[in-house]
Amino acid sequence: MTDLTIDRMTLSLSAVSPTDGERLARLIARKLSGQSWSGAPQSRDSVAVEAAPSNDIDRLADQIVSDLVRQLTRTV
Repeated sequence: MTDLTIDRMTLSLSAVSPTDGERLARLIARKLSGQSWSGAPQSRDSVAVEAAPSNDIDRLADQIVSDLVRQLTRTV
């Protein structure tokens, strides 16, 4: 298993309450910690994810994690 370290994650959220934003950040961290990496994550300065608007915070977290994993393990 490949180790991944995230030094900092910034979420720019619109139309999300502070409580839901905090919950989203915790869900993302928990879901990322449970991922197994199919390849070595590339070194990057940043990864941008644009998630579809959703009232379902769990679904939004799943979409963000899925996109992050896809971008981090993409081979050039």
